[in-house]
Order: sequence, then C-alpha cells, then structure tokens
Amino acid sequence: MASIRKRNGKWQVQIRRTGHLSLNKSFIQKINAVRWIREMEIDLDQNGLVSKGYKLLDMKFSQLLCRYRDEIVINKKSAESERYFIECLLKHEISKYPIKNLTRELFTNYRDERLKEVKCSTVIRQFSIIRHALTIAKREWGIPIGENPAANVTMPFRNKGRNRR
Repeated sequence: MASIRKRNGKWQVQIRRTGHLSLNKSFIQKINAVRWIREMEIDLDQNGLVSKGYKLLDMKFSQLLCRYRDEIVINKKSAESERYFIECLLKHEISKYPIKNLTRELFTNYRDERLKEVKCSTVIRQFSIIRHALTIAKREWGIPIGENPAANVTMPFRNKGRNRR
C-alpha cells in the first residue's frame, strides 16, 4: 500500500507491503512520486521483490556464502566438507553475481558444468548447500529473495549402485 503526503514543500512517498521493508522516497513534483509508486508496485507484483533502492539486493552471492559459512556451517557436523565446497564456489563466476540477478538458468548452467567434473551425487549434495544458504538468507536474515532460484533446478539421477556377487 502506498501513501503520498506533502511535507516541507516536497512529496513524500511511503510503500508498505507485508513481508518487505517499507520504501520511502521524496520528490519535488507529485507526478514523479506517482510514477515511482507505479514502478515499485509493478516490480513487487511481478518479481516479489524490489530491485531498485534496496541495499540488501546489491549484496553479491559471494557475500551471502561467506556469511553462511561463518555463521551456519560452523555448527554442522559436515562443516569441513561444506567449508571446502563454499571456498571452491567462491572462486567460480556465479559467486560474483548480485543476489537480485541470480536466476534458475545460472544455476542450471552451473549444474551442467559441475556434472562434467564430478558425479551426480556430488552435484546433488552441493546444490543442497546452495539451496539451504539461500533459504537461510531469506527466512532468517531478511534478505528479500523472491523465490529460491536454486530450488527449481532439476537434479540429475543418482548413479546406479554397484553390482555385487
């Protein structure tokens, strides 16, 4: 819900939505304020998040991974292997993207690259770490990620077991 009011010769706009931080901005002309409200509300309706004027969305995926490694991974039994994977992921090109630009296609391409290097079960384990990091960022840290882009990536079939006699 947006509200406009005139204060000190300027038009002050405030947009409030459930599950999002409120957005505030001031304008000299009312028409610019109304235009900005329309843009932000369209962005909220289409993407589920606000891509402009949000400092959290300028955060890089590498920053999110580092925070996840430092705060969450240290409490896990598999901390050593997860830390190793995150360090490798930080060297990859995908970690340089801002969180707002992460898409399912990026993660699909990353999955295909990894499948050329490692087996299916490794890729599945590594994607569970990525999914969990994005889920923690959204639920606990309040980073406004719309839908988890790694959650919709189709995982490869597990390798068949060995034939034993």
